[in-house]
Amino acid sequence: MIDPDIYCSLTLHIALATTPQKQEKEFDKSVRESYFERYRKNIGSYCNDKFNAGSAPKGYETETPTLYNPLRYHLLGNYDMAYISLIDNFKFAQKLFEPQVYSTEKATLFGPHSFQCLTGLAQSKTDDLHQFFHNHLKPGGKREYFLAICNLKLNNGFLIGAGKKYSDAVIKKVGELVTKFNACETTKTFQKTDFLLLQSFSWFEISLLLFTDDPESISSILKELRGLTIVDLHEADLIIEDSLYKAFFAKEEIGDLSKINVFSDTHTYFGLNSDLVFGSEAEPFVSDFLSKDIKLRSDIECQVKPGHMHLLRQFLEQQNVKLFDLNQRLLVAGKSDYFIVKDSQKANNNLRLLWLATAEDGNIYNHVRKIKTQIQFDGQHPYHNPGDRDDRKVFNLASSLGYLSIPVSNITVLEKNLKALKIARPIRSKILKLFSNYNNGIQDVILFPFFLDFKIFMDELEEMINYEYRIWKENTGEPQVHTLETALMERIKIFQEGYNIRMLNCYQFEDITDFDLDFNSSIQQLLSVYSTMAFELGNAFFTKKYWYGPIIQLNLKETIANYNSINYYIHDLTSPEFVFATIIKEILNFFYLDERKKEMQELLDEHQQNVKLLSESDPYLWEMIELELIDLQYYLVDTMRFIISFNFDFELFYYWFWTYNFQNSSLYNKTGGMNEIHFKKELFRILFIGKLLGFDTENLKCPLPEIFTFWDRHFKTISKQVNRYHDFLKENDILRKLLGFLFKFLDKTIGRMGNDYRNVPSKLSDNIAKVIQQLSNEGIILTTQVVNFLFSKALFCQDLADKTNKYNVDNSSLFYFQCFMYYYLDNIYKANNKTIALLRRNWLTGQPLKCFLQEQAEHLYVVDQTGGLFFDDLNNLNIYFRQSAAMLDWLWNYSLKHKKIFIVETYGRQ
Repeated sequence: MIDPDIYCSLTLHIALATTPQKQEKEFDKSVRESYFERYRKNIGSYCNDKFNAGSAPKGYETETPTLYNPLRYHLLGNYDMAYISLIDNFKFAQKLFEPQVYSTEKATLFGPHSFQCLTGLAQSKTDDLHQFFHNHLKPGGKREYFLAICNLKLNNGFLIGAGKKYSDAVIKKVGELVTKFNACETTKTFQKTDFLLLQSFSWFEISLLLFTDDPESISSILKELRGLTIVDLHEADLIIEDSLYKAFFAKEEIGDLSKINVFSDTHTYFGLNSDLVFGSEAEPFVSDFLSKDIKLRSDIECQVKPGHMHLLRQFLEQQNVKLFDLNQRLLVAGKSDYFIVKDSQKANNNLRLLWLATAEDGNIYNHVRKIKTQIQFDGQHPYHNPGDRDDRKVFNLASSLGYLSIPVSNITVLEKNLKALKIARPIRSKILKLFSNYNNGIQDVILFPFFLDFKIFMDELEEMINYEYRIWKENTGEPQVHTLETALMERIKIFQEGYNIRMLNCYQFEDITDFDLDFNSSIQQLLSVYSTMAFELGNAFFTKKYWYGPIIQLNLKETIANYNSINYYIHDLTSPEFVFATIIKEILNFFYLDERKKEMQELLDEHQQNVKLLSESDPYLWEMIELELIDLQYYLVDTMRFIISFNFDFELFYYWFWTYNFQNSSLYNKTGGMNEIHFKKELFRILFIGKLLGFDTENLKCPLPEIFTFWDRHFKTISKQVNRYHDFLKENDILRKLLGFLFKFLDKTIGRMGNDYRNVPSKLSDNIAKVIQQLSNEGIILTTQVVNFLFSKALFCQDLADKTNKYNVDNSSLFYFQCFMYYYLDNIYKANNKTIALLRRNWLTGQPLKCFLQEQAEHLYVVDQTGGLFFDDLNNLNIYFRQSAAMLDWLWNYSLKHKKIFIVETYGRQ
């Protein structure tokens, strides 16, 4: 079980940015005021009266606000600035880091600049985070000279399989290591170091933020971290036993496996406090820094404009700045840039260079395009033993990953087959590059977990091409080139989009900024988590194991899935309930593509033949069919979703059915009203599903006051047509066949889910019993397996609500996962007082209307028509943040365990 109360209701937002030349101070001011401060003030302005400024939760107070008020450091490296802020909403993390867009005054068009944002789950207590930021932000508060952002990539050989057990042990060890460093007698020559920890959504798992007055403290801690092996962790033996390493190297001794590195990669950004850079020498904080003359070894590379080196030298001499030995300048091979040697290895020199670079006139940029600094620390310190440990063990994980690749011989065959099928050269080239990129990624020991998302996709693409070739060869006819090329281009597009968002800002390209249009903060971990989730759920619904493997993508407005991809709105990824409510539907949209295709198609063909009779007997119903407002196949899929995801709980299904619709912006017109035709389509759909399984739909209430006009206009008419359509299906024996097909499919699905549900007693549930009786009246008798599964699931979900697992169900099983989804959906439903609340906007300006927010009933959140959620109660926002953080953490752990199962089972099929 997960306990949301142990999770922090806040997290960190880290923005790394380059700054526009000659506009550095203005840009920084705009970031603080137009980006952070304006957002913070807007939060309070849209809260209802009981959460006004006088009683707002801690962090929003005006004296020393801790939320959305960044700590600022000037970075020495590829980025110029780091803004570290405390936030309480993942939605902010996806906000475009572009301050002039949010300016309330005449916006300044800043010169070229770029950014990269990071967030995740903070590894601190809520009050501790507030206190940390309060201490650093209050007037006269604590200010360290230096910052290091250490991004730590965990060893995938242990992470996959051990999951959260491993990451928790590492996070605990990192905290112990820094604490020990601060307390150690041998570190008296160093300054104590404050730190924050973030479990990241990016390609690496942990960000360690170190705040110190002595750069050598950073060096010592980082070197100690890089030297950690598994034996240094708590529960090392259990971590090894669950790990992918153990599966690959089963014959090796535990003692040898325990000597493998904890981290597979580290990357550190280093910076100086911005108060040093933007302050004057007369200020005590700056003068004290200069008087200490702190050692800092660094190399400085200036991208000097051609023909400007002598002008740069003259400029520096005129400024009387003795930062460099200008007699020592080197032309860097391959870049036509100059490497300039510092006159002395002191931090003061770096600060004075920053003063030059951020000066109001910015004249240094008349001669220099960019200045890049590389920090170099001493390798040895008294805190740790000299040299690396010589008992370290190295296991070649990459060699074991080769079987997940596509053999070169297979790619050669594919090229030959594509040529034979007359596929255009550009498309052939893209397909070959696609396989090349996949093979490179799947053998990368750091990135391969993200490329596992593509394994089934690649196998299916290979089989598709070879199948088309076999069919063409057997028929000895001309291939349907255009149709095949269209299918290949669709797969190329899916791969390219999925590949780009997973590779962006990875360790190979981490200095490439976030240019992707779909997101503004790295979310590689979340995409991979939901892909694994789709694989595992798909196992239960498709006859071949790991035959269906869609790639989770990002979509701008709505979920439009196809067989190879499922698309979610960016904010859905951090609101798991919206994924849980729809994922089964997206998977089942294509379940008929396997061996059930013939049976399903015969049923649809029979329906199509008989439905034509309605053209004369019921013109209204026939018109709806002609307008494609009625879709029997879609109803079948939704009914399966209703049973599997919502366990015959019609009230819960009804709530999430409308909730998801109401936050889909594509269903509204520009005046804010829902499209009437779509409303009729969705109303018929929900009423038919209820009618099909015997629920009373005649007395349903309008789910939202805003659509009451449509409801009043169409409910009775649509209800009558649903009854007519139901009777029509029954009269033509289609209803019996439909339900028979559905529950035969359900029985097979449950049979593939394992037997974990059998640990739970099959206790009677009233709502399920009523449906079973209704189906019995229709001549449909459910199998014992289906009945026991449904009853057991209802009982175990109550067990989850009680925060126990007295039935000892394996928490990595598919049964546990489905129960958890149902429990979470029910939990959010109850937290929203079982009613849907919609954010009301002024549709001339698009701004929320506060007068309506004050009148809203009790709820956790309101649904935003433009997508996502809106909170008018900041305490509820904190509650929701903890709930979603706990669920995301649990899903991440579930994903890592099942990635190991997937790899091992894939290996077994080779």
